[in-house]
Amino acid sequence: METNWDLSKLQKYIDDEIEESLTLDYKAAGALQKSDGKKKEITKDVSAMANSAGGLLLYGISEYQQPDKEHLPEKFSPIDQTEYSKEWLEQVIMNIRPRIDGIIIHPVSVEENQVIYVVEIPQSTLAHQASDYRYYKRFNFLSVPMEDHEIRDVNNRATVPEVAVSFYSQPYFSDSDGLWLKPIAKVINKGHQVVNHFKLIFYFPNLNEIPPEEPGPSKQNTSIGKVKQMAPNPQRIKLLKQPKSYEVTCRSNGVLFPQDTDEVDSNIRYCIMVNEFSLIDMNLSIKWILYADNMPLKKGNVSLLKVHRNQRGKDE
Repeated sequence: METNWDLSKLQKYIDDEIEESLTLDYKAAGALQKSDGKKKEITKDVSAMANSAGGLLLYGISEYQQPDKEHLPEKFSPIDQTEYSKEWLEQVIMNIRPRIDGIIIHPVSVEENQVIYVVEIPQSTLAHQASDYRYYKRFNFLSVPMEDHEIRDVNNRATVPEVAVSFYSQPYFSDSDGLWLKPIAKVINKGHQVVNHFKLIFYFPNLNEIPPEEPGPSKQNTSIGKVKQMAPNPQRIKLLKQPKSYEVTCRSNGVLFPQDTDEVDSNIRYCIMVNEFSLIDMNLSIKWILYADNMPLKKGNVSLLKVHRNQRGKDE
């Protein structure tokens, strides 16, 4: 998160019309009041952010009231620092149980005794109760009650890995048949635990069978979506008979620390022929299965067209 907050950075949120999200919430000055109801709302909003993905609460920026601009910041709505000090806000937040470690409150001065409070909230590895003894999460711009299984999932963050998978493409060459590219699989440790072992399996449903051979400009015309191996490797890539599909198996190369990324199949030699217009019509995809330490099995799929268009690895 940001470390140096000033009025110009906050003004940019308004000028750029940055919409509220899972990790961003605007609050007008009226959100800070000394009634029990308002203090409960503060603990509700802060705990919901920590129970979800963490983020920012900006106390002192109001939203538009028009339906077509809902959840967009309109203007500064400064808070009287003499009545609602940083210490007062900290005391209210401390009513959350258990206490949330790592919250930082930045007072940003608008004019004398008028401030905006930027509250940075980290994602927590424990579920936190608001002062009404309920658990909340962020959902569709709101703080809403959590289900029992969601509370257990949050409490498991400290012990169960959170590993994600994404794909991008690496162009190989073009010939008269089309463009040959290689999808690169990225395994990302988004959690708090070190991942010692993982196994990723992904496959390409409904691709036609191609014998292992070196692709090149001299090859005969080939159908869109076919796979070529540049070197046979039956331990890492194989043809499935039912359904007709190529399957790639990748295993961890070493320990994956929090926030680390491993491009697991970068050394497997294969490529796929693509044509953007044909990919739209054929709706080809990559389906994947991930096993990682004691994390529950994960499955997913991604459009091959999306992978083809993401040739810099930025689309997580």
